[in-house]
Amino acid sequence: MDESPLAFVERWTAELRSLQSAIEGKLAAASELSPRLQRLSEQLTASAVEIPNSELRRCERELKAAQDALSSQAAPKSKFSFKRSVAAPRSAIPAPPAATPPPPASSIATASKSSSIPPTPLTITSRSDSYLSSADLPASPASSAAEALALTSLSRCYVNLTSTPASSILSDRFSALYLSDIVDSVVVLPLISGGSVMVQNCQRCVLVLGGHQFRVHDSTNCLVLLAAGSSPIIERCKGLVFGSHPRSLPNPSSASTASFAVQDFDDPFATPQRPSPNWRRAKSAEEAEIEPFLRSEQDGWEQARAGALRVVDGLVDGAKQ
Repeated sequence: MDESPLAFVERWTAELRSLQSAIEGKLAAASELSPRLQRLSEQLTASAVEIPNSELRRCERELKAAQDALSSQAAPKSKFSFKRSVAAPRSAIPAPPAATPPPPASSIATASKSSSIPPTPLTITSRSDSYLSSADLPASPASSAAEALALTSLSRCYVNLTSTPASSILSDRFSALYLSDIVDSVVVLPLISGGSVMVQNCQRCVLVLGGHQFRVHDSTNCLVLLAAGSSPIIERCKGLVFGSHPRSLPNPSSASTASFAVQDFDDPFATPQRPSPNWRRAKSAEEAEIEPFLRSEQDGWEQARAGALRVVDGLVDGAKQ
């Protein structure tokens, strides 16, 4: 793949959305749109091995929906005619199938969460009211290859993986970062200079992290202090505030803390004159306000978390005024 996986996903998704609009608006015949859809399918198949699993599944779902929509338009409509119907013998009419009870809501939710995070041996999940450090990481796998780190289903936690001299080693240990279903928490992670960061379903959090590629879905009221090598992408998000990665924390020289432009898939035509309502940049004073709460050790972590979340609440309330 000549382009990066994230750049491919951005371009591919934009082309698919354009094609979906043409299908829905019936702007061209199905015979003209079908080759374009086939080309997108071939591109996705060729690049599948390099795309993060969660993004690949999303692309596949959207591609299938477009294929179904195009097929329904291309199907010939049956001509209306009156035909004499012949009643079937009563004995030949099958009994209606027994209704299958729907699965419990809890199992549906669990399946949707687990399917969006690729399996990785480095996973911290289902913790609440806890201080989490490098000591809480699973043991290193037998292979020396870097693994993805997944943090899932955390509530009212303080995660700090940068407070020890080993943080620089941890940054080499992680190939990617996946954060999902995190609420009312502070997460401070080592930067990974060459990998991707995926965030989804996070509410009222402070996230301090970075990588070459960054994407966030379905998240609200979060402060993200980011070092990114490319423009961050957001989708179905509200109340996000982006700031630069704190200079007081470990910061690999290859990670960029320069000004970045967020790409909002829900408002792709936003401009500085008409900004997106879904995110904004943090002011220098706001970045300074949060910084004292980002270096907490285990003693006093609850007070640090409470202080950080007060800053988040202030940022959100200020945006509403």
